[in-house]
Amino acid sequence: MNKKNAKYIPFEEFVEKVSVKESTIKRRYKEIPGITKTENGFAVLSGTRYPCDLHRYKLSTSAKKRYILLKTISQYQYISHKDLKLEQPQFEEMLKELIEAGLIQHNHLSNEYGANAYDCSIRGDKLLKEDEQQAEAKILNMIAETAGTFVGTVISKIYNVA
Repeated sequence: MNKKNAKYIPFEEFVEKVSVKESTIKRRYKEIPGITKTENGFAVLSGTRYPCDLHRYKLSTSAKKRYILLKTISQYQYISHKDLKLEQPQFEEMLKELIEAGLIQHNHLSNEYGANAYDCSIRGDKLLKEDEQQAEAKILNMIAETAGTFVGTVISKIYNVA
């Protein structure tokens, strides 16, 4: 979203939404993409989220990273490629996979930093109610099914043309 069309929300609304002390947000505003300090206080882009805390997660596998990405999006927390210890293209590919599997969807808000541009779908929320290991396995299966359907469609089109 370009700056001209960007929408902003009141700072107080952001504080209420994220359930973090106002003093903490003011102290850490430089760490929150979408918040800038102005002469009158703070400007907050619509769709801004408070950063996630991943210290209790072991980011050992790509399945775990996809699960954590889905979970933080569902909890309306900010997460980026740096949090998941990924390169930006890898992060974007994971987001694309989750979209294609129907687990997340674009939210059309102004803040597109990290995964702020996405919300969890009903399908994604349902999946997160399951045991963590089962959810990780199902995410991989859903992504594989989506990729398999796409490959199957491409192959059938190639052979129909030939």
